Amino acid sequence: MSYGQDSAIRLVRAFLDRPGEGRLPESRRLPVLYFTGPHHIGKTTLLTTLASRLRGNIPHALLDCAADKTLTTQTILVRLALGLNEKCGLYGRLPFPRFAAALIAIRTPVSDIPGTAHREMTAALAKARGITRIRGILTDAVPDLTPTTRFPGLKTILRLGLGLLIDLLLLVPSARKVLLGRGVAWHGVKNTDPVDRLVSMSQSAHARVPDRAALDEILLGAFLADLRDAFHVRRRAVRRVLNCVVLLDNADAEAGKEFLRQLAKERGKEDAGPDPMTVVATVLPSAGESPFQADDERLPPVGPIEPYLRRPRLAIWLRNLTESQVGQMVAGKGALPIVGMSPPAHVRRVLYQFAEGHPWATDVLVDKLRDRPEQPLSEVLDDALTAQLRDQLLDGFSTAHVKVLTTCAAARDVGEMNRLEGLVEPNDLAVVHDRWSLLHTSGDAAVLQPVLRHLLLRELADRDDDSADGWPRVFTWLRERTGHDEVARHYHALALGEVESVVGWLVDRLGDPAQRPENLDAGPWLAALEAITAAPVRNPPARSPHKKVDTSWAGPWDSRPARVAYLVSGLQLAGDPLTGLDRGKLHKEIAGAYMALRGAAPSGRDVFEPEAQRHEELAREWPASKDTER
Repeated sequence: MSYGQDSAIRLVRAFLDRPGEGRLPESRRLPVLYFTGPHHIGKTTLLTTLASRLRGNIPHALLDCAADKTLTTQTILVRLALGLNEKCGLYGRLPFPRFAAALIAIRTPVSDIPGTAHREMTAALAKARGITRIRGILTDAVPDLTPTTRFPGLKTILRLGLGLLIDLLLLVPSARKVLLGRGVAWHGVKNTDPVDRLVSMSQSAHARVPDRAALDEILLGAFLADLRDAFHVRRRAVRRVLNCVVLLDNADAEAGKEFLRQLAKERGKEDAGPDPMTVVATVLPSAGESPFQADDERLPPVGPIEPYLRRPRLAIWLRNLTESQVGQMVAGKGALPIVGMSPPAHVRRVLYQFAEGHPWATDVLVDKLRDRPEQPLSEVLDDALTAQLRDQLLDGFSTAHVKVLTTCAAARDVGEMNRLEGLVEPNDLAVVHDRWSLLHTSGDAAVLQPVLRHLLLRELADRDDDSADGWPRVFTWLRERTGHDEVARHYHALALGEVESVVGWLVDRLGDPAQRPENLDAGPWLAALEAITAAPVRNPPARSPHKKVDTSWAGPWDSRPARVAYLVSGLQLAGDPLTGLDRGKLHKEIAGAYMALRGAAPSGRDVFEPEAQRHEELAREWPASKDTER
């Protein structure tokens, strides 16, 4: 079952329509729909879901361009024709007579002698239609044989052999067309004999250096001509109100790229009419290609498709699942709630915190949580599972580059990764910049895929403190290179465990507790607090996280520094997906700290009370520790 792909499926559906109110449906010039995104974002799942929905209703063909290294444009076309020719509801079978004739020609070696070559090609075309079919042709062509007829009797003819039989048949015009197939005539361009042209194709195909590009062009042209004919002329055309569909997985494999290049060229010819084929391809992002360049935000259901019809391609970036969609996956897979985590919203929350909706990683983790429901996520993520997730997400990366990426995981976004130059070689940083298969969008910033970053931060945390690329060294390096960005500086300071300096800076921004600074807006202060406390925790507690919050150094519990200290440490722990599941007490104390700050600014009540209420709700949802003492 697919999750979170409804909008992509609706988009494809919009490009299937063949308008034609009260008349024969018409084809439109359509772009190839390229669905792209990081590894395991759901590209293949999208195509298999589309195929299952199309099955039995609309002619379609699904092909993995990376599964067979021997694929060529010719073999791709053959497989597509076979798929589209499957019997399908009101569409029946889509015939490919022109394509079949061209294919027979290419695969049939003929003599260099013109007359002989013509006979050999004619025989090959007839033989391909089958001896049973030939019998039917003969009966239809000469139904009333009499002794006075110049032709011998039917039984005699069938004993003469295929070669002579064909020669006799070709004397009957009505039989010639049926024998050779209606697709043969299409190859007779500029008043040339179609069989002669097919002979030329055969000779080109079997030359010492075959002209593959020219032959592929003919095959593709015949393939599209057959589709246009099937959807416009044939008796079933009036009922073919939706395009046939070609689904190409891993279309960035060499064979897939070449096929799509030739398709774009064929469709771009001045005399090429629109064809009734919607092509949906999945590809990994190209170097330098990002979701900021995708068209999906402006396409259905958001907007009409007409402005995009004549473009050769549309790039649609597949997004991660929303938290609600993660919940649907948990419910749909029948995941058992983790012990003490009822209702299942807690499974959804911890999964979303860790994978942030990455479909494949979420699916794997749901299965693991179901198998080991009593353990927090930090314990479910054993070495084997961590390696499985990391290796799949970093498929194709060398050990050296994985090490570089682990260091880069300390940076908040790709822009901040640039500041690691000096600690990391520039060429190694370029690997990250050019690989959008690793990246994700967060607002206007590009960041590592959250699930990948969480995995790599675990590896960074395991490095020795004295290492040149250990946790202390990397975060200190970034903290010292934040310029005037105080929020970034304190983010990295908190990752280093420097809670006191972070709390001091935040308390100073609130001003004197005896006053309510009239110029203080609580909104920016809260935004700074949330941005800083998004810092990773090096060793998040697996159980009773509220016990790890130490505010004793900040003064009495009811003092402002102590309240801010609890917010800083509590929010950092609550935001880390590997923190223990018994967070009820933690959220309750966070809510209390927010309520205590209501009077810190004129807007404090409007800003802090909603946050307090939100954490009160979380406190009821997350399980409480068995030991809830402070």
